[in-house]
Amino acid sequence: MMCKFVHSDTHNRVNISLLITNFDLIPLCLYCIENISYRERQYMNSYGFDEGEDEPSPRDMDEQLRRFRHELSGGSKNFDGFHNAQALETLIPYCLDKQLFNDALTFSTVLIEYQPFSADAWLWRGVALSNLERFDEAMESFDRAMSLDPTDNDIQLHRADVFAERGEYERAWHIYEEILSTHADDEEALYGKALLLGRMNRIDEAIVLLKYLQKSEERSLDATAELAYCYDQKHDYDNAFALYQQCIDEDPFDATHWFNAGVVLCHQQQFYKAIDYYDMAVTLKPEFSAAWYNLGNSYGTLGRLIEAIYAYEQALEFERTDFAFWHNLGSAYHETNQSQKAVEAFHNALAIEPHHFESLYGLAASYDGIGKSEKAIEYYLQAELLQPHDSDLLYAIADVYYSAKNVEQALAYYEKALRTNPRDPDGIFDYAATLFDEAMYGEAALWFEKFIELRPDNYEGYYFLAKCLLLLGDKQTPIDLLRKAIHIHPELRTDLRKDISGLPLFFLNESFFRKIEE
Repeated sequence: MMCKFVHSDTHNRVNISLLITNFDLIPLCLYCIENISYRERQYMNSYGFDEGEDEPSPRDMDEQLRRFRHELSGGSKNFDGFHNAQALETLIPYCLDKQLFNDALTFSTVLIEYQPFSADAWLWRGVALSNLERFDEAMESFDRAMSLDPTDNDIQLHRADVFAERGEYERAWHIYEEILSTHADDEEALYGKALLLGRMNRIDEAIVLLKYLQKSEERSLDATAELAYCYDQKHDYDNAFALYQQCIDEDPFDATHWFNAGVVLCHQQQFYKAIDYYDMAVTLKPEFSAAWYNLGNSYGTLGRLIEAIYAYEQALEFERTDFAFWHNLGSAYHETNQSQKAVEAFHNALAIEPHHFESLYGLAASYDGIGKSEKAIEYYLQAELLQPHDSDLLYAIADVYYSAKNVEQALAYYEKALRTNPRDPDGIFDYAATLFDEAMYGEAALWFEKFIELRPDNYEGYYFLAKCLLLLGDKQTPIDLLRKAIHIHPELRTDLRKDISGLPLFFLNESFFRKIEE
């Protein structure tokens, strides 16, 4: 859902004229207004604003923002909010527009200290809190603004946004309907209603409203972007992409449009093209962490893991609290054999999501990669508690136990895995190979036979079954098995004599090998 920002200048400060009931006080009030304005002009000028300018330049606003941040860093007691009220009333909407929500919250809170009856100040504070996802506090601010100005539809619209964010769709719907009952063409209410319909999965109804709003001068671009999102939700990717491209054509410097188009391209499996769009998004907005993350995913899907790692690292420069960023970075490190770095990344992921199965699995595998079997087992067992019937996990535990020379536990986990997935050829082969290594040739032979049933075109099954039978004293059957193995994999012929001859069997003579080669 797109954020709504306040641009209204209809309530800059408390209207003093409404408070005058004694006409004898008018000269005094005018004197106060004149002098306050003079002092405020002095402060505005001191912060880079020239007297007589209607709107400060962006450079002026950035300089003012820097200075105000500096002054407030020591506490609001060092900041004369009363004399800077007018500057704050200009600066707060600027911060909201630039998505500097923490600054907007700080400045609006200071403004409220000096203008507690300013509906705008409470409204701006609510908008900042809402965008920081502090919805309960935001609603308190909006309620306060409503008590000061009950006729302001803008406040009501922001209250509806919060209700929608909290999943209170009926209350949000009621507000939109109430506004539209008296102002049927209120575009903000219509737009909010369209977004709410999307949240309620009433996509077709949302599309009808958004197509109407495309004709709006003020809401055309927003409506087009949301319409694209609706088509994306309906898996109509061609229309979705075309509409996002339309947004790009209209506003090519908005990184969000490039990002959203990239998402649609990924849905169409067009990862090479998606990379170009994500690249443009991060070029326009280098701190766009989600775009860096999706860029990393696209590179990863294409197997370009070094580039994926760079993108994930960039994402984490700007957002370090999303466990998915850390997890995917850890996976990319693991796949490129950077196991120590993978360990660190997975630990960071688990610090955020302690019970994330894939991160526990990845951490264990990475510890195994650097030869720390005990740590690997520790985290594998934690993962097992979450998904006790994951056969891949059980095989991994068996393997690491065997590496740690705990044969008993290794065999137990192989058996547990096979009970979970009795027709897994890779698991069957690993179990049979382990039995063979432990000189349990009779049991190993049975499992190699099961492997051959599942993989009759794999030479290793025939080869190892032949070795089991030879060691069990069978002199004839292995000949046919070895012939099949060589037929499937002719290169085996080169090393066969050397390998088989190493078995402690007296009958492995030249005559035996000639029979195989017949």
